[in-house]
Amino acid sequence: LSGSGMLNHKSHPTLVNVIFEDNVSNLQGGGMHNDESSPNLTNVIFKNNTTENSGGGGMSNYKSSPSLEDVTFENNTASYGGGMSNSESVGIIKIENTKYIKNNATSNGGGLYNTSSTIILTDISFEENSSISYGGAMYTENSDIQLNEVTFNKNKVNSSELRVGH
Repeated sequence: LSGSGMLNHKSHPTLVNVIFEDNVSNLQGGGMHNDESSPNLTNVIFKNNTTENSGGGGMSNYKSSPSLEDVTFENNTASYGGGMSNSESVGIIKIENTKYIKNNATSNGGGLYNTSSTIILTDISFEENSSISYGGAMYTENSDIQLNEVTFNKNKVNSSELRVGH
């Protein structure tokens, strides 16, 4: 039950002027889930999408290499990667002129979650995203990431736990 709005498996779709809104998934990608895919998105909005038990409230990517330009992730919720999650990318994930606004994760990466991935972020804004554990705006683990002209504004971590040595 992944990708309530759209699921791509070994596919290469092009999306222009598309809106994913109010979608709910039990697994990955409330709005969109990509599995071994490389979609191209231009002027796409992910808003109010939810993943109840996994990552990528707006969009999740597993062994995928999406290209995003002029995309907005707003008010999406997930266990991790409230706006977007990337796991084990194949190739380089390119994200340009994109906004992550008021997304929430019940664990890590309120706006963006990355693990074992290669990502280039250019002209990106993270604003008022939140997580319970780590990375209110972005959480990155075992990944190669390049940030160019990135703004972090009013993001927060809401942990009430004291974590020593992390």
